[in-house]
Amino acid sequence: MQTWAIALLFAFLSCSKALTQVSATFYLEKDVIKPGQTAIVHFKVTNLGASPYLLDTTGLPNQPSCSGYLFKVLRQPSSTANPNGPLASTCVINGQFHHVSIAPGVTYVQDLDLSLYLDLRVRGEYTIEVAHRAVPWSGGTHDLANAKAELSFRVE
Repeated sequence: MQTWAIALLFAFLSCSKALTQVSATFYLEKDVIKPGQTAIVHFKVTNLGASPYLLDTTGLPNQPSCSGYLFKVLRQPSSTANPNGPLASTCVINGQFHHVSIAPGVTYVQDLDLSLYLDLRVRGEYTIEVAHRAVPWSGGTHDLANAKAELSFRVE
């Protein structure tokens, strides 16, 4: 009887996983910008499953780390200083959690402003690593929209 119950549990888990499936990717709005111009990274999430998917948007637009976004500068001009410094990756929430419900078959695009992380007044080549990961207050340690990308652009 216990073997049957375990088999039923695994069948249920595999079915519920099949109901919620997403595709997630990052891309840049432009790969060449003018000094001081806004640079936007888009996070595109498509719900491929049969049930709604909740994408955490807590803290957006000014605190992307609250909703699971991570940014790492891999290359920038040596004269560049980030005026936001360590504040760019902070997350101060006041209990106001927000989500966007993405219906089955629907694509949603979240815009993220790179000026939170980079001083884009300095000309040169930039490379960043951007990722989305699960956040504990958003339902656990696994998020179906986990994604990671290395993106390059130029300020000229």
